[in-house]
Amino acid sequence: MPGEYLTTAEVAATFDVPEETVRYWRHIGYGPAPFKIGRHIRYHAADWIAFARELQQTEQAKAR
Repeated sequence: MPGEYLTTAEVAATFDVPEETVRYWRHIGYGPAPFKIGRHIRYHAADWIAFARELQQTEQAKAR
């Protein structure tokens, strides 16, 4: 992860999804909540790491 805060583009690149997908997730409330710095949307990197771990654990539990 690049730093403590991520842009929409960085979240998309990290999770290998299009930026539009991250925007859609934000629109429907899926994933960690963003915050604004002026007009710019940012995400806490630690929140996305925790979110990804939760998803991974859920998928592993389903596979059992």
